[in-house]
Amino acid sequence: AEEAYARNLKTLVSDLGLEDRVSFTGFVDDVTRALADVDVLVHASVLPEPFGQVIAEGMAAGIPVVAAAAGGPAEMIEDGIDGLLYPPGDVGALASALRKLVNDPALCQRISTAAGQRAQEFSPARVAERVMDVYASILPARPTSQN
Repeated sequence: AEEAYARNLKTLVSDLGLEDRVSFTGFVDDVTRALADVDVLVHASVLPEPFGQVIAEGMAAGIPVVAAAAGGPAEMIEDGIDGLLYPPGDVGALASALRKLVNDPALCQRISTAAGQRAQEFSPARVAERVMDVYASILPARPTSQN
């Protein structure tokens, strides 16, 4: 199913004459390097994702993110502050959000800066700290040895 979808996307890009503007990279080992060439990260999933690693990576890179307002992305992004959200499946709203960024460089810069700061909440060190806090709150205290 995924292979057929990829073929259909490539055909659509060709039919629309967008080969010079759309790249299909496949798996990327060095995400940070790949994101260096990105102006805006669009997460257009039609199914809610529980987290959205690519969103966290884009935000950490200081890239404005436009994402569907469902699942994890809706919890990660504060609309208009550190990213832009649009109703899932609403192509017009997605296009409007992209136009907003293109037409307002100051907004784009504010979102980029705030996204980089917000992404720190999703760093492995911060997540590990929060998980340990949960464990500490539910596990009984360990007895100390008396020597």
